[in-house]
Amino acid sequence: MLKAVDEQLDTPYGVMLCAPAFTAMREDVGRVTQKWPGSGENGSVYNHAAAFYAASMYHINQSDRAFGTLRKMLADPECESFAQRGQLPLYIPNYYRGAYYQYPDTAGRSSNLFNTGTGAWFYRLVIENLFGLKGCKEGLMISPQLPSDWQQASVKREFRGAIFDVQYQLVSDKNRACIEVDGVVLSSNLIEDIVVGKHYSVVVNYHNGE
Repeated sequence: MLKAVDEQLDTPYGVMLCAPAFTAMREDVGRVTQKWPGSGENGSVYNHAAAFYAASMYHINQSDRAFGTLRKMLADPECESFAQRGQLPLYIPNYYRGAYYQYPDTAGRSSNLFNTGTGAWFYRLVIENLFGLKGCKEGLMISPQLPSDWQQASVKREFRGAIFDVQYQLVSDKNRACIEVDGVVLSSNLIEDIVVGKHYSVVVNYHNGE
């Protein structure tokens, strides 16, 4: 299935909802077929749905695919697709024009609509999946899924009234993989007994692969 997504739905602007887009009204399908090809739900890069796709990629440990999906949501002035998007780098729009293979000249153009839940999903995926800082009943679990070409990263998260400064470092030897909290190596990936108001210094030495 992933091969089919790559070949038929993936574009420089993100993953399209469907391809090809509908080009005429179909009463047996409904409202979506009334929208212009590549707009709205009719074959656009619908960012809210793309966030769900990224979540599914993290769920099956496809971290590079997930990150690639998130990265394409952003209108980056350094990216060659920036001018085509017509989107200021201030928010993630509802969708980018799709129908990439049918109407390539308009594909990638931003809807410029901010009435979308994409931002919340994007934030959650970055914090809980990419950086792996996920709350649970017992405390804060750390299970990062960073892109394979990242050597290091850092993030700060406020959680249950405490501040966590987290540094990530890729290690070549899986036997060196560990999590340190204030200089003490944990026996698991769970930080328990969180103290309100405390500032935690966390170092995550992680290893990619088996």
